[in-house]
This record gives sequence, C-alpha cells and structure tokens, in this order.
Amino acid sequence: MKAARPSHIHDWCYAHVLNLVISDASSVCVAAVSLFGLLTELSTFFNNSYKTMEVWEEHMQTKPGNKKRLGLERIGQTSWSSRGRVLRKLFGSYTGQSSEFHSDLVIILQQVTEARDFKRSAHYEAQKLSENLPKFETILMALTFIRIYL
Repeated sequence: MKAARPSHIHDWCYAHVLNLVISDASSVCVAAVSLFGLLTELSTFFNNSYKTMEVWEEHMQTKPGNKKRLGLERIGQTSWSSRGRVLRKLFGSYTGQSSEFHSDLVIILQQVTEARDFKRSAHYEAQKLSENLPKFETILMALTFIRIYL
C-alpha cells in the first residue's frame, strides 16, 4: 500500500486481530475443538432432518415463552461472535442469566434415542450427542469461552 500511495497511513483493526487470535486459539486447543465440533454436530443433527426438528418443536412449544428459541444457529467458521451467541444460548452467561436450553437439548436427544420411528444412525448420533453434551469438559470449556466472548 505504501508503494502505491506514499501518504497512506495503515491502522490495524484490532477487532479483526482479536477475531484471528480467538479463531486460532479455538482451533489449537483439543478441548475447544471438541466443544465447537459438538456444537456444529448438534446444529447439523437438528437442522438436517425434519423428523428431529419435529421432536424439537414439540418439546419447545410445551415451554411457555420459549417459542423464539426454536432452532439452533450454525457456527460461522470465522465469526467468533456466532460462537459466543450459540454458547450463551445453550449454557447461559455469567451475568446471572441462566439457560435451561442445555437441559432441553439433552431431553430432546433422549426422546430421539428412544423413539422407534428413526433410523439406527439417528439413534446412534442422538445417543452420542446426549452423552457428550453434559460432560464436565464440555461444560467447563463452554463456560470458559463464554467468559472470553463477553
């Protein structure tokens, strides 16, 4: 840029630099890779099948005032803010706002696991997701990244 325009002054965009640092940190730490991989699998599992979405919608509509929470957002590859939104939606935040969405997901996954009208692959995937979601490592890493994304 300096060669093309000698009077050019370059300012670093620190939001962009922070985004790159957090994205790189999220791709190096094994626990972070596991967490965000799990969240991506959850989103894919529910968004790619109308039958799983029906179970999701039936469960969520029984909860008063929670119809706006239908759907699980996909995590953008480069946008750290999308990761923060998904984490806060699932696990709540440090500001006193609790989230029972995490519990709802475990219940919904158990319903899919026990339902007879799903393929074996859906049973297996729902069981795998429901076992990994409440793990200590998953929750600890989620709460750590929620703190980073505040």
